[in-house]
Amino acid sequence: MIGYLILAVLVAFIAVVAIRTIRFRPKPQPEVTKEEIAFDRDATVEDFMDMLKVFESDTLNEFQYYQEDNGEWGLRLL
Repeated sequence: MIGYLILAVLVAFIAVVAIRTIRFRPKPQPEVTKEEIAFDRDATVEDFMDMLKVFESDTLNEFQYYQEDNGEWGLRLL
């Protein structure tokens, strides 16, 4: 008896989902225009290279810091 009730609820749920899916109509979307994005490629490359130089120098400085002798106790942070 309870099996039929569960089956009926499941069938009803599937029917509701199917009907709503079939009746769904998306709202009209506004027309999208494709526009060119202007940017200075050379300036972008230069800025990226400068960023890499800063990153590289910071990384090398940290590497050199950890290679140094840290005194009598020989403590290292990491």
